[in-house]
Amino acid sequence: MDRDFIEIFNEMKDDIYRLVYSYMKNTYDTDDIIQNVFIKLYNQFHLLNDDEHIKRWLIRVSINECKSHFLSSWRKKIIPLDNKFDDEFMTQETLYGDNDILQAVFTLPKKYRIVVHLYYYEDYKIAEIAEVLKIKETTIQTQLQRARGKLKNILKEDFDYE
Repeated sequence: MDRDFIEIFNEMKDDIYRLVYSYMKNTYDTDDIIQNVFIKLYNQFHLLNDDEHIKRWLIRVSINECKSHFLSSWRKKIIPLDNKFDDEFMTQETLYGDNDILQAVFTLPKKYRIVVHLYYYEDYKIAEIAEVLKIKETTIQTQLQRARGKLKNILKEDFDYE
């Protein structure tokens, strides 16, 4: 089991990290959540069937962990540190490169960012995203359409001013 877990971990860690980072927007919370997600995976590994099932499970658990983090009473009591303390190695540019589109996606509101990430970067179909996020397919389609419009405006502004 440990060898299988390590293989899955190595295969999925970067994708899950990018997903959680796009939700949290800082490395410290992302690291904590990733740790929790993979601990849960380790504890539930014997119940999961195949790689695709594990991937969906990881995405769902990651999103739930992010939501739980935002709702926690502890989070409401903390004061964020300045950005100068952020880890240089895990900045937005390191995760997503110099790609203008990816950086524009990162500026989208959370509900659009997650849907765009799953649809375009993880190659999930609308029905699969709806199942993972537990929302209607029409809602996913609407969010994708609105996200495309927002991305168009963001990119249009960026290229008009340069």
